Amino acid sequence: MVSEFMGYILLTGYAEEEDGLFASFCPELGTASCGDTLLEALDNLGDAIEVHLQGLVDVGELDRTLRERRIRVESSPPDVNGVAVTVPPGRVIKTYLNRVPLVADAV
Repeated sequence: MVSEFMGYILLTGYAEEEDGLFASFCPELGTASCGDTLLEALDNLGDAIEVHLQGLVDVGELDRTLRERRIRVESSPPDVNGVAVTVPPGRVIKTYLNRVPLVADAV
């Protein structure tokens, strides 16, 4: 029997200026985006992360991808206030909290 439940993952993203535009990147997933402003680049990255995760769900690869990339799944939302990151000069960091469907085999 297979039961579905929701879990939470915490991802990070950073943005920096490149050639007059802002590039953004999520290192945990390898997802990237861009925008005309810093805020737009980070918002677009959030959208790209959601599309990426939904694509993984659609092809049945979410669980495997999260395991391979060592992305921890929590049963409740993690406390983002305790996240510590080192921010290189010229970059802005943002955290993204996403709900993800997970399939667990019932014994």
